[in-house]
Amino acid sequence: MFRKIWACVMMLFTLACKREEQVILLIKDFNGKGWTLHDTIMWVANFPDTFSAYNMYYYLRMRADYPYYNFYLFLWHKRYGDTLWMKDTVELILADKMGNWLGSVKNNIVENKILFRRNFRPSTTNKYVIKVVHGLRMDTVKEVIAFGVIGTRVVN
Repeated sequence: MFRKIWACVMMLFTLACKREEQVILLIKDFNGKGWTLHDTIMWVANFPDTFSAYNMYYYLRMRADYPYYNFYLFLWHKRYGDTLWMKDTVELILADKMGNWLGSVKNNIVENKILFRRNFRPSTTNKYVIKVVHGLRMDTVKEVIAFGVIGTRVVN
């Protein structure tokens, strides 16, 4: 009897868990030169449909000798074809108060995948334009290797 109940509970748990399917991968590689203030990244994100929910992540890959615990971004976004841009200032927390990196660290490289929008549903259009610049008070952030936006479709 216990095994049947346990099997039912596990089956319900498995069905209730949400999986993610990666559908958007927008990555800018800085080719070892770092991210300068003049490097404005611009992408068109094309969502496969407007019915699904998506989780959106920032992806930041950098060297472990980056001296700060956070990273600032200036982000503009709009629906494709619109003229009005929405602007956000974003702070990415990269390390805890003890200085331990929150992302995965391998060979002196830190990779961060930070959720910024859960269950996002595109409105009437499936295309969005995104522009990003770093918001630090330095011309070049030499430790940054790559920056991107990852979108995953939430699958029940």
